[in-house]
Amino acid sequence: MSLPISRRSILAAPLALAACRPQAGPVLRVGALTGPMRSTLEASGALTGAPYAITWSSFATGQEVLEAMAAGAVDVTTTGDASFQFAYQAGKPIKAVQAQRAEDVAGASGVLVPKASTIHRPADLQGKRIAVPRGSAGHFLVLRALASAGLTPDAVDWAFLSPAEGKAALGAGAVDGWATWPPFIAAALLHDPVRLGVDGLDLVRNYLLQVVSEQAIAERRPLLKDFLARVAQAAAWTNAHPEVAAKALSQTTGAPEDVARYTVDRQHWRPAPLNADFVAYQTDLAATFHSARALATDRPVGQGVLQL
Repeated sequence: MSLPISRRSILAAPLALAACRPQAGPVLRVGALTGPMRSTLEASGALTGAPYAITWSSFATGQEVLEAMAAGAVDVTTTGDASFQFAYQAGKPIKAVQAQRAEDVAGASGVLVPKASTIHRPADLQGKRIAVPRGSAGHFLVLRALASAGLTPDAVDWAFLSPAEGKAALGAGAVDGWATWPPFIAAALLHDPVRLGVDGLDLVRNYLLQVVSEQAIAERRPLLKDFLARVAQAAAWTNAHPEVAAKALSQTTGAPEDVARYTVDRQHWRPAPLNADFVAYQTDLAATFHSARALATDRPVGQGVLQL
């Protein structure tokens, strides 16, 4: 039996950090998800001259890294807005302090289905079993797809699985679709017998949030501000050097080069202001989960956003 996300992540966090050695001087503890964040920060040289050491820990999903952050094991991470809202609304002491938004392009996210599937549009999801990580960008995408077709959240049979479990379930025929994002979507479309049944284009915005713990804000604010500037620098470098960035991603993660290039090509991240439009979108995201009885919305969304 698999452990619930919160227990699994709390158990996993010490293992992920076990390889880190004590550092002299200031240290920033960064949680990294599967994807280009660490590889581009390192390949771009954006971390050169940082007045602190970085200890890295790796996680499969946003929910896991935010659980580790709430447990005091991570200072800052990059994750999706859906994962952030789930953790924030659950009372976690965290803030979103920077946002980036990818260009709206086809194939950046969506519901993958077998090539012979009858799913070709959102309305076709009705009655199907769909795999998503609970509280993820994929979960939100499916909810938005259902709403666009005039369907309610209970129109599908939800299978709450991790990305690896969702991929395996789709391959085994245990689910009818799997909602996912880069780099997982790239690996599946390029190397598995699947296609996009529902494209996330025009259904969701692709945001990445830099999220920090309230403890880190109190204790490491200057370090966080410096690190966020370096994250923005690395994003700009990636947009200007996609081939080099893709090679770095492949070398860092072991992903095939075609998967890495697909991922980089569909994630041209631009700075997104933490303004009223951003807060309104995040409020709608939280309300969408609330209407699906997946999330309580007791905390004002705007209070989870902070400009350092």
